[in-house]
Amino acid sequence: MLEWLLSKWEVGLDCVARSGQGFQVPSRRWLVERSFAWLLGRRRLGRCYDQLCEVEAGWIVIACVRWLVRRIARQNS
Repeated sequence: MLEWLLSKWEVGLDCVARSGQGFQVPSRRWLVERSFAWLLGRRRLGRCYDQLCEVEAGWIVIACVRWLVRRIARQNS
C-alpha cells in the first residue's frame, strides 16, 4: 500500500506504534483534523451536491485561495 501511495499520489503513510495504555494523539494529527474541520465549515463543502470529485476538488481550491487572500490582506493592513 505504501508503494502504491508513493507512486500514484506521492503521499507517505506513517504507522504509529502504541506505547503504554490510553489515548495519545499522534504528532501533526491535529493539523489534518483541523484542516478537514475548516473545509467542512464552509457551507458549500459541507455536502456533496455534484457527486463529482473534480467539482469538489475545485471548490476546495477556491476555498483555500479565498483563505490565503484574506490572510495576506490581514498581514498587509
